[in-house]
Amino acid sequence: MLFVEQPERSGGTEYHPEGDTVYVTPNLPSKAALKRAIAAGERVEVFSPGPFPAKRDGVEYVEGPHYPKPHSWYAEVEVKGGVVVKVRA
Repeated sequence: MLFVEQPERSGGTEYHPEGDTVYVTPNLPSKAALKRAIAAGERVEVFSPGPFPAKRDGVEYVEGPHYPKPHSWYAEVEVKGGVVVKVRA
């Protein structure tokens, strides 16, 4: 099970049964850094280190930074071909 904290959208924790924890590469320190990277045209890809692959197309829920740092940000992103094209929330 995957529980993702998204207070700006739902006011609480959401359950996402479709997959495992999903991250972005490069390993960005904040959601603001993710938004800046996308706005600058940088290539930001999604990946899942667990048994369930990240979506190649559609909406995905990502978090960061990667382990061993504590996860401090969460985002809903739009993905095309495994590359983040938009930060939705």
